[in-house]
Formats: sequence, structure tokens, C-alpha cells
Amino acid sequence: MTTKGKREAPEAVPVAAGEIPPVPDGFVVCGFDRAGDAWQGGVRELKAAGLDDSGPRKVYALLRRLAWEQHLRGGGIENDRARLRTFEQARVRAEARLTRMRDTHGDPGRIAEAEGEIEGLDRNIGRLSGMVESVSGWTGKSTAVLRTRLEAARARLEMQKGRLEPYHRAHLPAPEEWERDLFEAERASAAAEAEFVEARAVFDRIGKEAQELRARASGAMVTALRNVGRGIGEKAKAVVEAGDLDFQIAFPHRAPDELIALYHHAERVNGIMGRLGAVPGMGLAVFEEGCGPAVGVVRGKLGTGPSVPPMREAGQHPTAPPTAILGEVF
Repeated sequence: MTTKGKREAPEAVPVAAGEIPPVPDGFVVCGFDRAGDAWQGGVRELKAAGLDDSGPRKVYALLRRLAWEQHLRGGGIENDRARLRTFEQARVRAEARLTRMRDTHGDPGRIAEAEGEIEGLDRNIGRLSGMVESVSGWTGKSTAVLRTRLEAARARLEMQKGRLEPYHRAHLPAPEEWERDLFEAERASAAAEAEFVEARAVFDRIGKEAQELRARASGAMVTALRNVGRGIGEKAKAVVEAGDLDFQIAFPHRAPDELIALYHHAERVNGIMGRLGAVPGMGLAVFEEGCGPAVGVVRGKLGTGPSVPPMREAGQHPTAPPTAILGEVF
């Protein structure tokens, strides 16, 4: 079903002049907040293992705050406003299409698709509305806005120069009012350039700091995930040591099938670590460290595969046990 009615705006948070407003819930840190991203995968692994995630979480909080400031100072909020208008217009059109389909008893499948489209638009509208509303009290200017002002000031200066150029070429006195206009245009252009250069320097500094924090956050998550990988290896070691180690080394196909599942889990953690910038294979290396002397059994079990007898065909009985086969032969 679609969401109707006007969305209630949250209470405005007072923001001092020049102060960056608090990070809104809907803000997305590129590379960390996307659904299914390596960062979210790492968070889930830490929670599932019951391990402390305070290290990565603290660095991430700093990154989120700095990335939000970078977003504002770089003009990202202006893009958000434009995207919000686009989504709102798209929703109006989608709602009209849905109404027509319902009135004409259209195809239920297409109606469901239209409802899903509107729900997706509502989510985007809600997220962007919250972000736009969160900066309603911010008086700062982004580098994009300041660049536009600088370009306008330079254009005005060139226009004033062009107006006086014929007088200069003819060595004639120009109107005093025009010279004053040129003087004011030069001063305005210089002020706009100084303001832009200062703002751009701040933006570049924040961008550099944010990049460093990204590396720190990824590093903190990789460090925490090393403990996850090692813990999986220790589980595999305990599984092997619950039986006869020497026997399982001699006959790895007799080792518990659980070892295969644990290895695949370690592979997933290794993949997450790799996407976060870890040395290739680090996750599997710490897994093997956790396995200790049982690593040989794990490797052997991976080579032989599961010990469950394969089914011949759907509806038939499993392969006959070895004793029955021997009885038939002899």
C-alpha cells in the first residue's frame, strides 16, 4: 500500500553561525553505509561472534561526522535538494498512474509494481527530506555556491572593463560613474576569490582528513575481523580434537562435515577483509592459525568433500552401505 499524507517535518535544531549541523540519520557515507557493503558485513560478523566492535565504531563515528561536513562544504546538499524535487515529481506521476490502473481494474501485477515503486520513492523522499531539513538553520556556504558567486563577480568585472575599453583606446576620460562601477567590481571580484580560496582550502583539508579516517576505519575493522577468523579456526580445532586426531589425518573423509562449513565461513570473512583493504588471504591465514595442528585435517576434508552418501536420483534410496555391496560381490 502507498503512503499518503504530508510527511511531518522534524523540529529544527538551532545551529550557531558557521557551525556544522548534527549528522542526520539518512546521511550515507559512501563505501560504508551501502546495503551489503563490506563494512556492514563486518559489523554483522562481529555481532554474531559476540566480539567488541567499539574500535571500528568509534573511528566510524568520527568519519561519519567529517564526511557530513565534507558533503555540506562541497555542495552535496544542493544536489540533495535537486534529487528531492526529482523524486517528488516522480512520485506525483507514479501516484497518477496507480490511480488510473486501479480505476480501470488494471493488471494486479502491474499495480503491485506501481505500489512498490511509490514505496521506494517514499523512502528516498523521506531520507532526503530529513537531510535537507537538518541544514535549514545552517548559514554556511559551500564551495559550489562560492564558485558560482566568484564566476558571477568575474563576469561583472569583465563587463565593466569592456564598457571602459573604448575610452581607454581613444585616450578619452571615461564617465566617473563607470569608473566607480569598475572599482567596485574589482573589489567584489577580489573578495569573492578570497572567500572561495579560503573555503576551498578548508574543504580540501577536510577531504584529506576524511580519506585518512576511511583508511583508519577500514584498518580497525580488519583488525577486529582477524579475531573473528581466528575464532572460527579455534572452533574447527575443537571439532577435530573432539575425535581421534591421528585417525582423521589418516582418513580425512571421516572428519566431521562441520569443518567444511567453518572453512566456508572463514572464506566469507576473508572476502570482507579483502574488500576493506587487507592483505590478500589474511582472513584464511588467521583461520589456519586458530586451527593449529588440526589444519591438516581441515585441508584433507576440503579435498574429500562431505561424508554424506550422495543420492542416486530423486525418489530413490541412497547408495547401499559398503557391507551390502561386499555381500553382493562375494
